[in-house]
Amino acid sequence: MKREIRIPIQEKLERVRAELDLDFQTFGSRLDLTESAYRRFIADPTSPISKLPLGRLAEETGLTSHFFDADNLDFRAELHHLHSERALPKQYLNKSTSRLRSVISILDGVEDLFNWRLRKSILKNVGLSEGMLKSPLQECSIQLGEDICNSLIEDHGFSSERLFWLGAYSSVTYQDSPESQVLKTASAPSDIYERIFPDLISKFERHHSFRVLSKSEESIHVALVPRPESVDLNGSHRFGGSVMCEIRAGVIASLPAYLGHGIAHINKMSCVHWGAPYCSYEIELDHLNRSWKNKAHSLESACS
Repeated sequence: MKREIRIPIQEKLERVRAELDLDFQTFGSRLDLTESAYRRFIADPTSPISKLPLGRLAEETGLTSHFFDADNLDFRAELHHLHSERALPKQYLNKSTSRLRSVISILDGVEDLFNWRLRKSILKNVGLSEGMLKSPLQECSIQLGEDICNSLIEDHGFSSERLFWLGAYSSVTYQDSPESQVLKTASAPSDIYERIFPDLISKFERHHSFRVLSKSEESIHVALVPRPESVDLNGSHRFGGSVMCEIRAGVIASLPAYLGHGIAHINKMSCVHWGAPYCSYEIELDHLNRSWKNKAHSLESACS
């Protein structure tokens, strides 16, 4: 999803400095500033910028000429220009049954719900740069998503609940996607789960098929069943780690949001990591049916 909001010049400069991996002194010199002068500048939102050679900096780094003065640009896409390396590390190209877009969705959630410095830290931990995220449809290993989630848990104290909400944030990152337009044709939340998502799931992830096991007026019981080709490739039906189960649960619970609802209440009933042949979930529909426009949960408050 494009981030087209007003970003202070100080934040833009600091993001560029971080992407270039430069210290304050070196980056300040590229703006004809001493280290102390640059630090004062970024600490004061009222600092004058008229004398800074921003155009020269944009040209030297390969950014769009109006990067520092435009508000309505795709900020994340611009950052791709700062990196010449485009290939993913080899370990994330093995057993490629996932797509980079699912990883990008998690990282966008990390930045939008928390901050860009956390996103940058996670990318560094797994050996990635923004330039490697340029092609959302590129195939990659599910291991990449697992490593990102494990870094969030082990290095930044994330809970399973926070991973769930990062999965649910896909309803924001995919809001303008072709898949979103298909989901919005559903007549009701139950229609998404029964009719649309079973055919559409491969656009979100390619490891599982999606099945409806049972349905009542109050809830619908669904399953993510490992695809035979993924089982053969990974040598087991337990792939991706339990951390990825939390992400998938969030994605499934967020589907009613495409119709203007909140995030559905969801209960995990079985899991491959518990010894079951597939993961299954009970999705509560009654609270959604009672209030069509009710926002059952807030992503921002849940992650605060």
